[in-house]
Amino acid sequence: KAQALYNLGKVYVALRDFKNAEKSLEAAYQLDMMNEDALVLLADAYVQNGQAHRAVTLYKESLRVNPDNLKVLKGQAQLYLNIGELTEAEVSLKRLAEHPNRRADDAYYAAQMLGDLYMKRKAYDTAMQYYDKAAQSGDANLKYTTLLANAEAMLASERPAQMVYPVLMQAIQLRPAADEARFLMARALMREGTISAQDKAIEELRAITSEVRSVPLASKAYTLMGIIYYKQGHLNRSLDAFNRALELDPANGEAFQNRRSVADRLENG
Repeated sequence: KAQALYNLGKVYVALRDFKNAEKSLEAAYQLDMMNEDALVLLADAYVQNGQAHRAVTLYKESLRVNPDNLKVLKGQAQLYLNIGELTEAEVSLKRLAEHPNRRADDAYYAAQMLGDLYMKRKAYDTAMQYYDKAAQSGDANLKYTTLLANAEAMLASERPAQMVYPVLMQAIQLRPAADEARFLMARALMREGTISAQDKAIEELRAITSEVRSVPLASKAYTLMGIIYYKQGHLNRSLDAFNRALELDPANGEAFQNRRSVADRLENG
């Protein structure tokens, strides 16, 4: 019965019906308190229902009973990071990274999450150090997301574009069709600032917008395209790109503000 209730809770989570998910998962966890997956999913349901404090208590109680449960420790660290409790998240992640029972994958996971934590603190150099550790993982998915995060940190810290390119090329080699890496490549090329680099950035952005796989990302791609066209003095192309960005995502504030600026310039010369 506990497994059936857990499976039902998973269905409710997939449907984003978190109130019923909470009920099912609470029942499942009460029947089988060794079910770590039910605990982690229940904590997430609490957060989604605006009860993060209950999720915090749930993790604390579980770790008080078994402080060596690394899956629960990872869930607790992720929770703290998500709700902005960075000091607590750091403590949990360092416990995970230094735990004698941790596997190599646990250490790489902790390094990636510590990188994310320091990104939130805008301590980009420290974030990059942790991302470099996490990128040594043999897990292709973890390696890819870490490479993207490292590139983001480099761009945020005003590193030269030439330092960002090798990181993004590694990510593209892992996932040649991945739009996120190409978008970051376009940002790096734009930073380089030369006309040839800007033209290459436009090519990367067109590859994203030619076949829309992610509407928010395609909207961002059109926005960046519009900014580049504006820098090059192609005002009509710039306006068209911002219009396309807003067609995809009417809530794209950056595209809205830039479209207004371009329209004013076209109108007033």
